[in-house]
Amino acid sequence: MRTTISCHPIVWEQILVFFLLNYGAHAATTISIPGAKWWANAQWQIVAFCFPFAGLGRAIGLLISHRRHGEDELGKAIAMGAVAVVGRSKDWQPCTREGGGDELVYVQLPDGFNEAIDSEMSTVEIVVNVPDRNFGPISGIKSFPKDHESLFNIHGQFASLPDGYELVICPPGQLVELAIGLDNRSEIRISRSRSFLKMATSIVQLILSSVTIYRTRGSQLDRYGYAAFGLSVFPYAFMSLVNLICIGIVGDYPSIYVMRTPLLDEVEGRDGTRISGEVGTLKKIVNGGRYERVGGWMGERGFRAVRMWKEMGNGEDIIAVQVDKAKPPTKFKLAETARDKIVVNHINHGRRHRPITLSSEPLFLAEILVELLENIPTRIRQRSATSKHRRLTNLRLWIKELVILFFIFASPILALVLPHLLIFFLTGFKKRESTAVERGFMMSWLVVSQAYGLWFSFVIVSLDPTFFIPFPQMSVLKTLDMFFRLVIVAPLFLASPIGGFVMVGKMLREFGSCSLIP
Repeated sequence: MRTTISCHPIVWEQILVFFLLNYGAHAATTISIPGAKWWANAQWQIVAFCFPFAGLGRAIGLLISHRRHGEDELGKAIAMGAVAVVGRSKDWQPCTREGGGDELVYVQLPDGFNEAIDSEMSTVEIVVNVPDRNFGPISGIKSFPKDHESLFNIHGQFASLPDGYELVICPPGQLVELAIGLDNRSEIRISRSRSFLKMATSIVQLILSSVTIYRTRGSQLDRYGYAAFGLSVFPYAFMSLVNLICIGIVGDYPSIYVMRTPLLDEVEGRDGTRISGEVGTLKKIVNGGRYERVGGWMGERGFRAVRMWKEMGNGEDIIAVQVDKAKPPTKFKLAETARDKIVVNHINHGRRHRPITLSSEPLFLAEILVELLENIPTRIRQRSATSKHRRLTNLRLWIKELVILFFIFASPILALVLPHLLIFFLTGFKKRESTAVERGFMMSWLVVSQAYGLWFSFVIVSLDPTFFIPFPQMSVLKTLDMFFRLVIVAPLFLASPIGGFVMVGKMLREFGSCSLIP
């Protein structure tokens, strides 16, 4: 039987359908930012629409984190970036006796603190300070904006935290350290979605892209060579498969969950604050109230538990620090507030003395550094020692582990190599009748998308789940940073996909729609 090829001009509605089915469907399968509003995820979907490989680095980063921390429901949520905790902010101050009594606070006291405060020769000046978010091993902690309810879906009631406290996102490793203090962690259940709609969309998009690539063979390749528009759908099909695997393993989290830590107990004791919906229950400490040195890196830096509170004396604010329960507290007068630090003068002896001279000028003796997230006492940590190596107890876990490892190591290589191998196999990189502009935009679109995906999404987005959320408080540096991202970097990258879409539309109009007629 003899067949002929029938071609007819294509209309703009058909071009739109081609774009939606072959490019737009992939954008709908991208992994959502945990707890983010729809418009924040829409921004990420626009990026994925322009750069098909943009989600590759993020998917790899999430699977690496999932493999490292996802031994239970809480670990899976931590790995996904769906768990937050309450931390102290820069305006934190000790509680008052009337507002909750004395609090157990982990602090770093200066060397010779006890000896210095008993000295008859000095007025000791101390700085009570909350460390910076980028302080040493806890770098990477990011505060939620004050109006976080307008930007994120937070599970529970955390909209009105008292002054001095805020919700923060921490690196997964830091959250795992804090989770050591939870009782029966394996029994915690956290809601997540497998997003079967996204998985079904991925499968449909894979089928449609395969049909498009198959129909590219023949006259389209003969006319446009390696610039053929049908070849441009392969990266989208590849990433739909990547998203299908990643969503099936890590899932989607519609909300961010707040994990209970000892600091949350402190928050609940402030001014009758009410919170609800937190995840986990703290372990009970036998012989509670005993002063202990914290474990982990905080213990190595000399942090210890003290009682600290604020009271009134002769019409002035007094801060009391009790290092040992067997001894009376050391009291300081609040002198001034500078640079978000509480500066106090020692008044135990009821009279002032000349300042300690550490150099040619009077200086502060040192600072009392208040722990940011409240680590867990050593006894809790030692009783909760867990193996860092996950045990694979059944065949299903072995298969899942192999899939994750293959995905982590093979997908970047395949993303870089397969598109070019496909083009070479089908066209031999022959230009045929394509123009230099068509070839330039189509190939640069592919190459830029590969570079964009492996650099931007892995280095930036996977490490900062709130990257696309607007800055709550703009500063000069943040404004310049945003300007660099949006005004300089984005146009350099966007030139290729925009040009690629224009070339695809142009070639569709020229080529028309062809089908075989028996």
